[in-house]
Amino acid sequence: MSASVPTAGPPRAPTAPPAARAPGRPFLLAVGLTVVAMSFVTVRFFAGAASTLSNARESACRSLTPDPIPAALQNVEAPNFELPDAQGRVVSLRAQRGHPVAVNFWATWCPPCVEEMPQLADTWRKFAPAGFETLAVSMAYDPPFAVANFAQSRRLPFGVVIDNTGEIA
Repeated sequence: MSASVPTAGPPRAPTAPPAARAPGRPFLLAVGLTVVAMSFVTVRFFAGAASTLSNARESACRSLTPDPIPAALQNVEAPNFELPDAQGRVVSLRAQRGHPVAVNFWATWCPPCVEEMPQLADTWRKFAPAGFETLAVSMAYDPPFAVANFAQSRRLPFGVVIDNTGEIA
């Protein structure tokens, strides 16, 4: 006699492995929110970068604001310098001796420097008949072609010299 093993219910058919499920709503929601957040961060980053660059340039120009002249340096002759102008001619501060001279240090990329050029030109036009001179000394990191183009396009009536070495400006 053979022993039978009781079974609970009908015999089971072999089952196939579970099929891959499509992503559910929570997963799609998480991906969507991540894409939106990354887009927001990217836009804010690039908007902030442009603003930071602009602020850095303006701060650099503000740092060029001259300090008051100490009493010990008043009525003291400025040291001589010789620099090429926009046409390549050498200009000497010493050659201006006997005339009041305004020496302006500036850069083509500096908004306050660019903004003050029309006032410098007006001042030169007003006082040049009395012997007043102006020398605008470009900063060493300003490309000479940019300085020449700037001076020519704005028809600056005074001397514009280029400090290629950074010795003066």
